[in-house]
Amino acid sequence: MICDRILGNLGDGEPWLDHAARDVIDLTWFECFRRAVKKRTRGGRSVGLLLPLGTTLHHGDVVWKDDGGIIAVEVRPCEVLAVRPATLAETGMIAAELGNLHVPLEVRRDGTLLVLPDGPVEGVLRRYGASAQRETVRFSPLRASVPEELKLAEGFSVVRRDISAAPTSPPGAP
Repeated sequence: MICDRILGNLGDGEPWLDHAARDVIDLTWFECFRRAVKKRTRGGRSVGLLLPLGTTLHHGDVVWKDDGGIIAVEVRPCEVLAVRPATLAETGMIAAELGNLHVPLEVRRDGTLLVLPDGPVEGVLRRYGASAQRETVRFSPLRASVPEELKLAEGFSVVRRDISAAPTSPPGAP
């Protein structure tokens, strides 16, 4: 089966979700960002996810519904560093440096920063004297902004040409 959209989330409190038989598809945090994924549910059903560009899956998202029930996403926990900066300024400086490293980062409502443990990240944290504990949690990092509907800029077009008929030397060459 192909799942091409998110139908809701188990946390939404929708009545149709409470009484449906549930099957689960386990995903890593990284797979939640992928547009196309092929997996098996815990019940053994083969599932292909083919989602719109820019879609991010979250724990509890429902990707399939039929008379037999629903299929929901379960994000597998992974090891992260939980950083609890002492001040707002320290939060900003650490987040900026981690952003420069292009590492995935989750910002929790309580101000905790979750980041994957690795050498450069740990070096940044040491430089600021930030306390960090290893925890195993569901990791849901922020995603770079992707507009819901991508389109070409006005006046811009894509032209396809047959490159086999192209000249072998650049234009203007003798």
